[in-house]
Formats: sequence, structure tokens, C-alpha cells
Amino acid sequence: MPIKLSVNLAKILPYCIRERPDEFGLVPDTEGWISIKELLYALHEEDGFRGVKLAVIKEAVLILEKKDNIEIQEKRIRIMPVQKKWSSPPAFENPHVIIYHAVRPKGYPGIKEHGLVPTKHQWIILSIKRQMAERLGKRLGHDAVILEIEARKAAEKGTNFLTSGDQLILADYIAPEFIHGPPVERILKKLAKDKEKQKTTKKKKKKQKEEAFTPGSFIYSPATSQQSEKGKGRKKKIKWKEERKKSKKIIPE
Repeated sequence: MPIKLSVNLAKILPYCIRERPDEFGLVPDTEGWISIKELLYALHEEDGFRGVKLAVIKEAVLILEKKDNIEIQEKRIRIMPVQKKWSSPPAFENPHVIIYHAVRPKGYPGIKEHGLVPTKHQWIILSIKRQMAERLGKRLGHDAVILEIEARKAAEKGTNFLTSGDQLILADYIAPEFIHGPPVERILKKLAKDKEKQKTTKKKKKKQKEEAFTPGSFIYSPATSQQSEKGKGRKKKIKWKEERKKSKKIIPE
């Protein structure tokens, strides 16, 4: 295990997890826990930490245990603040006109019809800057859809927004009338095209596999190999020779 990497990681973890998780697109829950999977995504985007794995995080935790109140469980990690208490996210009292959110193309049509709700996280995680939304979108896949949210209008109609640091905004529901993105028809066409492409690729691979096996060809298998090995060194018995040997052994009366 690279000791230098774990030492460098131990230096950045408190800032990443406790002090400014919003800069890395991370949101702790009400008890300060952050998903290790999300933490790894964030670290892999940073120069010098692209190869970080869970084992390196655990090594960094051992280094930090001496001076920071850090805890790690199977799927989550946290560093408690000095006062050993997490406060609730403050209200976002003066929302920007437009904020941003990244979604998978497959879920976009439903969002345009029914609105945004939390999925894997406690809240909907929105970004003040488009660049951060694009960064979070890359964690979903290369073809994530970036939505524009009319935050100010939504707030005027009763949507409650909370802040998570200087870069992220949280909400529990956003109505479809405040959500803007590309035409749904375009996304549906792209999804259909991608699905057809996957089918074509699958058929092509199957055809190549079938063409690779021609009549009379031999496919190696352990069972076939064992049978051939057992037959090695044995002479094939010839019927007429065996009968001749038997006749010679008969003693005349």
C-alpha cells in the first residue's frame, strides 16, 4: 500500500468530509455521514487521488484517529465537528433565479411529468453553478441531462430550499413547472436509438461467436482433455490379434 498516498489523503479528508464537502459535490446526512462510494467518486476527480481505493481510505483513517474524531463503517464515513454535534442545513433565504441539477436520461421524462423528488439521498442535491452540476452528472454517466431550475419562482410558490455550503442547494420536492431541459421527445429518441444500438452490438457479437465455431472444429474443455490424457500410452486392441493369442493358449488334448 502506498504510504505517501494515504498520508496525503489524511491531510485532505477533514476538509473534504467535515469542513467543505460542498466543494467536492458531497452532502453529509443529518448525522454527518457521507457515502464512501460518493467519496471515492469525488476523490477520483482530484489530481493525485485518481487511484485511491477503500484500503487507502482505511489507512488514512488510522492516521487521523490520533487527532480527529473520525469514524468509518462498512459504507459510510464521517468526522465529527469540535462541538460533536451536527446542525441542520440553514434555509436558502434568497434563491438564485436559476440553479442546476443532473439526472439520468432514462428518468428525465418522468421528472418533467411529476417533478423532482429525492432518490438515493435524503434531499434533492442542486448546484448554484452549472459546472458543479456537470461534475455530479459525470458520476451518473457521460450522457447525464442538466436541468435548469427556476429556484426563485419555486420559492415564491412555497418550495423550501436549504443550503449545504456555498455551492450546493437542497430541496425535498420541485414541481415540474419550474424544471427546464431539452425536449422530452429528443431524449426519448436518443434512448430508443441507444437501445437499438445495444441490440445490434449484441447480435453482432453473437454472430461472430457462431462464425468462430465451424463444423469439424474442436473446442477445448477440461473434460475432453482429461479423456484424451487417459487414452495416452494405451495400445488399441485389435480383435483378430486377440483371438489368435487366445487360440495359442489352448492346449491340445
